[in-house]
Amino acid sequence: MKYIFLIFFIFSSLANAQGDLQFNQIVEVDLYHVQEDAGFNNTNGQKTHEVQVTIPEGKVWKINSVSVGFIYSGILKPEPSYLLDLIVSVNDITLFNLEGYQYAANTFLQNIFPKWLPSGDHTFQLNYRATSSSNDASEVKAQISGIEFNIIQ
Repeated sequence: MKYIFLIFFIFSSLANAQGDLQFNQIVEVDLYHVQEDAGFNNTNGQKTHEVQVTIPEGKVWKINSVSVGFIYSGILKPEPSYLLDLIVSVNDITLFNLEGYQYAANTFLQNIFPKWLPSGDHTFQLNYRATSSSNDASEVKAQISGIEFNIIQ
């Protein structure tokens, strides 16, 4: 029994050698595609909004959730209208995906959270494809929420 305790003590001491995390702040990244009247055609149907975020040295982010909202004709709606392939991602890793969503037929995929991001530069993206001119008069918003931690050595 003493040996088991000694082995546990040694491994727990070594596991702590990498540093501890200390709460710093709540973080949010907002992505949106604003209302526009571009005159829909096949060349302007792809919509993208991209945000570059730099996580400072000595910090990490824990991404906990993604929320997506749709405003159509000034009314907040629970589902998109005239959209296909809505994807929210960070560094080309999908966080939220409404693949093939159009009207009531959809395939809903959501990634498992949390996702951890180390210090450095990261690219957050909102992408979707409009299927009619109705989408040009609508608005899509996404919010990524997480926690920033300080790495304490």
